[in-house]
Amino acid sequence: MLFDVDKATDIKIPTIESGKVILKERLQHKRVLLVLDDVNKLEQLKALCGSREWFGTGSKIIITTRDRHLLKEHGADCIYRVKELDESESLEVLNRGAFNQGTITPEDFVELSKEVVAYSGGLPLALQNLRSVLHGKEARQWKDLLRIEKQILRSDTEPSSSRKYNFLALE
Repeated sequence: MLFDVDKATDIKIPTIESGKVILKERLQHKRVLLVLDDVNKLEQLKALCGSREWFGTGSKIIITTRDRHLLKEHGADCIYRVKELDESESLEVLNRGAFNQGTITPEDFVELSKEVVAYSGGLPLALQNLRSVLHGKEARQWKDLLRIEKQILRSDTEPSSSRKYNFLALE
């Protein structure tokens, strides 16, 4: 973040606490657009955007998470529930990026595409990210990626009904 906004190329941040101080010092007079995607811990928010005073007037912070409680606890100004796409809309988004076509899924990718769509939960950003990773890959590579992603998801999240939807916060 410091490289992108402050053009700091050789900065060393030894601890989270020192990183917070550096962020505030370097960015408090700059107007920034900060996007934090897939936040799942309050500590992440506290470390990357502890308070509005860290950023200059007019800055915008966009946070996506599956845990609405995190946004409330952090004091987000506006919280929106992201509308999920249905299966056909999701397949269309996936096909446009993964195969450069809209509604037709290549025959050997039909079941894999449905699995990717189910994994994404119909979330547009998740689908866009997945399709860019899967573009030009063979079916075997799709299977490997899905297996890895599912393992990461299982190890990173606890079962919770609040994780069914994605939320977007604007500050």
